[in-house]
Amino acid sequence: MRLRPAAGWCGIAIAIVVVASAFDRYAHWRLDRHLDDAAATTLAAALHGQSPWRWDLRRERDVIAGRAFGPATTHFDASGLHVVATSDASVQVGLALNRPVDLAHFDRLDVTVATPAPLAVSFVLRETLASAECRSAVARFDAGDNRIELGSLGWQCAESTQAMPERAEMLRLQFELRRGQAFALRAASLHPATAMRADPAVFGAPHRLPPGLDDDALAAFGAKWANEAQPLVELPGDARVEQALATRDALWRTIPAAIPIAAGSADRVLAEAQALPWPPDAAFPIRAWIVAASWGLLLFGLRLRLPRAPRARALFGILAVLGGPLWFALVPGDAAASGAMVVASLAFAASIARQGTDWRLLGSASSWILPVLSVLAALALVAALRDGSPVVAREEELPEYVLRYLAWAAIQQWLVCTILMDRASIVFGTGRAAVLFTSVVFALMHAPNPMLMQLTLAGGLVWTANWLRHRALLPNLVAHATCGIVLANALPREWLRSAEVGMRYFF
Repeated sequence: MRLRPAAGWCGIAIAIVVVASAFDRYAHWRLDRHLDDAAATTLAAALHGQSPWRWDLRRERDVIAGRAFGPATTHFDASGLHVVATSDASVQVGLALNRPVDLAHFDRLDVTVATPAPLAVSFVLRETLASAECRSAVARFDAGDNRIELGSLGWQCAESTQAMPERAEMLRLQFELRRGQAFALRAASLHPATAMRADPAVFGAPHRLPPGLDDDALAAFGAKWANEAQPLVELPGDARVEQALATRDALWRTIPAAIPIAAGSADRVLAEAQALPWPPDAAFPIRAWIVAASWGLLLFGLRLRLPRAPRARALFGILAVLGGPLWFALVPGDAAASGAMVVASLAFAASIARQGTDWRLLGSASSWILPVLSVLAALALVAALRDGSPVVAREEELPEYVLRYLAWAAIQQWLVCTILMDRASIVFGTGRAAVLFTSVVFALMHAPNPMLMQLTLAGGLVWTANWLRHRALLPNLVAHATCGIVLANALPREWLRSAEVGMRYFF
């Protein structure tokens, strides 16, 4: 009789190992797909004579902070970014950059402007975010399309005259405006002064980036291929996901216009690029919102007619609550539409929260044992991997940061324990299976972040087991928030790149 419980625990242990391995393989697969999809889009743009640096200035995400800096009002509509000065002053518009800009090859800025009178504009950039500010001489924008040869302008960096820097991690447009002066920016893009030949042969064979490159070797690699405007570069195929992304970022710091791809995928990526329609499919965000609206309607209908059988009711509740978060984490798409699906699932969860739940907030002293052990394990992991003291946040931001993390941990623990765990126990009929299932889906909510999936799988196993025994929410909440704050801010970047989930993780 004693063999059956032992066999059950062995099965759980084997399942945990298999799931952890599957998470790692999934993260690698998703990284390869992200690299190759991004490369195919960049190549398709190049094959049609388009720049990898383009800003559709009708969208807030293309402008730093979603507004102009300075005494001015800002709003977006279908015709562009509209700015109206509220006093005589300088107003800056920062172009959002997800990687450094290659000004050595892409030194012509094309800007489409709607303005009743010419605009005096200068350009402000930093080679790195920590370097001194560089400012160009004043140029002029007229109504319509403007082409500015940035390299032909005079430049001053740290109050000394010099040539235009060859790269930038910050790029802003500074306008000298009078009170009431108004204009609209419609689009902006960077291009080579001499148009590139739109031919697949331009890209040639991919360059292979060997593993374990240090800064000197990477600089030598960059110097070797500095004459190529957009070299194809294969990332090492055997690196961990965090290491591969760190290598990609280091490559971009050395060759900003490099096109990183997964190992061995050059032919397929180029074929995909040639087959992609151009301009890109504008209906993609619309389809994403159709999916989000359909999901909301489906949940509304399900809430009105939930099954009466307890197991079916629990199963449909689980699927409804998980749909939005898992879609956000696992499916590339419009972030706003995916976020709306998450909100819809949370609203559904709130509507069924009182059905068959029995829990308490504080719990007994014994309900804190496993959560405290999970915090100690997190501290031990940091002590083993961390070199140096952690920095959680700037001192003035720390209270807000901690409160925000506590609130997010509270939502997750409420969802995982009171909604999912209780219904999983009904569906599976055994506590161990319910703990494993709930921990796995809790980890999947943090996809495709590989280290975060592994950590949340371990934490989920501890916290759901603690919930099954004590049904106390606060111990799990405090442990979750403490572990999250410690691990997200103290683990080295080569182990936990960030605490981001969904496709944002790759940026």
